[in-house]
Amino acid sequence: DNSGALNVDQGAKQDDNHNMVLDMSGLNTFTMNGPSQGFIAVGGGGYGGSDRTRAAGTLYLARTNLIYMKYNFRIGDNATANSPNLCAVYLGQTNSITVGTGADVSTGFNGNTNLLAFAPGLIHPAAYFRSTLNPPRVKTWIIANAGNLPSVGTNDFTGGVIDVMADDVRIGRATSGANPALGVLTFDGGTFDANTIEDGWQTVSAGGTGVGIINVNSNAVSGMYGTLVVNSSLTLGDVSGTLTAGSAGTLNINGGMVLASQIAAGGGESTVAMNRGTLVATNGVGSPGAPVTTFSAANATVRVRLDGNAIVTNIVTANLVASGASVIVVDSMANVNGLTTFPIISYTGTAPADGTFVKGDLPPGFAANLVNNTAQKRIDLVVAPSASVTPHISTFSLLGTNLMIGGTNGFPGGQFYVLGSTSLARPLNQWLPMST
Repeated sequence: DNSGALNVDQGAKQDDNHNMVLDMSGLNTFTMNGPSQGFIAVGGGGYGGSDRTRAAGTLYLARTNLIYMKYNFRIGDNATANSPNLCAVYLGQTNSITVGTGADVSTGFNGNTNLLAFAPGLIHPAAYFRSTLNPPRVKTWIIANAGNLPSVGTNDFTGGVIDVMADDVRIGRATSGANPALGVLTFDGGTFDANTIEDGWQTVSAGGTGVGIINVNSNAVSGMYGTLVVNSSLTLGDVSGTLTAGSAGTLNINGGMVLASQIAAGGGESTVAMNRGTLVATNGVGSPGAPVTTFSAANATVRVRLDGNAIVTNIVTANLVASGASVIVVDSMANVNGLTTFPIISYTGTAPADGTFVKGDLPPGFAANLVNNTAQKRIDLVVAPSASVTPHISTFSLLGTNLMIGGTNGFPGGQFYVLGSTSLARPLNQWLPMST
């Protein structure tokens, strides 16, 4: 009948430990075509009312899944508030899932302990999520939405490859009362592409806490890494009304890559933590009026674009934590005709140690020096066209038995080396440093 409705839950009130399971992992292919009424609901519904609190469900999909439906794909929809059971969907080896115009993919919509993940034991599984919109972005992607019930939701795609296109992503959203929400998104292969992301979102005034965590990881076994793309804005710890202590948004970049137009601090706790990995934030991280609470970098790469006609601080944070040696790479340079200082990172707390940030690649034709500007509490990059900062010897003279050499046109704050040789004929790369 093409209704394509799949509902896995407990249809009538039983006991708190009851859990409905549909296991299709032994099937080669599962095809679902629901253009008129199709939806998937796992652990939600039943007879409604108090019965929803016991409506736990688990779905194991087939090895290959071709799913098309008009409505939502929901795990834990108003379910399991009082149940110890997990509501879960385990994806197969290959998964193509399309939802309808205006539909959502949600894990934990008013319900505790909900999971969307690849089934255990699969080798490099893949999942593709789209909608029937044009462009085909899933309208709303929800991970833990607490309203009249608390909610915990997890999307853990570790070990697989994802291809997700979404419009509005909400992770850890507290919407009413004192009910908390905790949402976690983790992946280490493929791309999660969103227009906007609210990570840790408290919309009720002084109510429940909204906590969101995003983990963009790499996978040493497969050699892959995850890429998070945010086309408009990623807001960490977004709070409407009076802040409830604990509402927070965290972005962990553990060997993965984040390409974001802007990363904003929303009033709650906001953290960007890089351990290896790469960050590109075209329009910056935080702002002078709303710095991110903590920015930490350990052996990471931060890529920036610089414009001498629009000098802004790329990363603004209250607390800068640095270890190892993180690299600042300049992808593009515009309107730099002379010596120009660009503030890359500003902070209000303790200054990082020298050497924890180092200069990386520059566009051709430019030279730069990275300065740990502790007086201004900044990491600055001083840039100039190479031709204007080529050092040369300007004077030399004898003072007793000492040879005095003077130079000019060096980079302010830069290092230079005095080389020596017993033979002028020796190639320059064989001369030895005499002094720094």
